[in-house]
Amino acid sequence: MKNGRISVSKVIILSAVFLITGFFIWASTYSKASENSKLYLSSHSNVNVEVVENFINPGINLSRLYFFTPDKNDSRTCLIIYPGGKVDPKAYSTLAFKIAEKGIETVIVPMPFNLAIFGIERAKKVIEGRPDIENWFVAGHSLGGVAAAYFSESHSDMIDGLILWATYTGKSIDISDIDLPVLSIYSELDGLSTPEKIMNGKSYLPENTLYYEIKGGNHSGFGDYGIQNGDNEAEISPLDQHSEIVNRTVEFIENIVSSR
Repeated sequence: MKNGRISVSKVIILSAVFLITGFFIWASTYSKASENSKLYLSSHSNVNVEVVENFINPGINLSRLYFFTPDKNDSRTCLIIYPGGKVDPKAYSTLAFKIAEKGIETVIVPMPFNLAIFGIERAKKVIEGRPDIENWFVAGHSLGGVAAAYFSESHSDMIDGLILWATYTGKSIDISDIDLPVLSIYSELDGLSTPEKIMNGKSYLPENTLYYEIKGGNHSGFGDYGIQNGDNEAEISPLDQHSEIVNRTVEFIENIVSSR
């Protein structure tokens, strides 16, 4: 019996090791940022780009953040970006830079294992570390948008608006009752967060949520990392899709800030 118990224990331990190892192998494969996105990781065109190491280290690892700050940063407004699942956070530098060009400071928050569900509270730590900012907005792409919605559910008092990029919520994250402006930007040819899924999730978002469809756009066009498995080819250029995302996002933020 003793040997039997030892054997069972060994099986359990080995099974756990295999599961953990399998997870790490799975998590280590992710969509890399394109060479084009790396062009936006250096300061130019009136935007200062800074990679901040050990931001505040408040018990969770925020060892690296990507800040995109306009030269004339007098709006006291900042947008936090939660990257999509298993996507290199640097793949969002193109959008972050172009949003900053329009006068809104932007910060990309990397996530554990490139999965925002493991770093839902990270926006809170960024906000707490920047008392100079008055207006806070959180945006998230795909799985990052789900995490951003979850964050807004419990911290709606800390932010002024939520922006969902190619994502939707469901029964597990029902934020229909929160008093917070929400913008949902989605694409006509998205093969993952399809327009149908976006519309089916409307009942789980506030009634006054604004929706904007990018004609000819796809799921992968919300970042700069190539085309994702399961997605459709876009009928517009990445430049055109990025332009629409940036313009609608900035318009949403500016309308809220100016109405105060």
